[in-house]
Amino acid sequence: VNEQGCYQKALEVDPNSSMAWYKLGVAGGGTVDSKSVERKECFKKAVEIDPRHKQAWCQLGTESGSKEDQKTCYKKALEIDPKYKEAWYNLGVVETDPSEKKKYFETAVKIDDNYKEA
Repeated sequence: VNEQGCYQKALEVDPNSSMAWYKLGVAGGGTVDSKSVERKECFKKAVEIDPRHKQAWCQLGTESGSKEDQKTCYKKALEIDPKYKEAWYNLGVVETDPSEKKKYFETAVKIDDNYKEA
């Protein structure tokens, strides 16, 4: 059984496991109840079940189409954990205003000065 299979099995046992939905999304999606589920759907389901799942909000942002939707998701993650460096970094990536972009990247580095991505 592969990684996706494990998360799919976990969801058969507990369809309200936000972590299993999140992990299935990270694994690329899969099949739940004989229905194909894409990554984005998995992250949406995870935050529906647990609105405080910061990693799922961040991943949902990454999967979202518009920059505004992405920003909304990253800001949701930051409401949950203001020191979530990945969300600060991702905000910097999608920001178009140079001064805001710089502020977001600097915040990520302040949280973790070894954060190589920023």
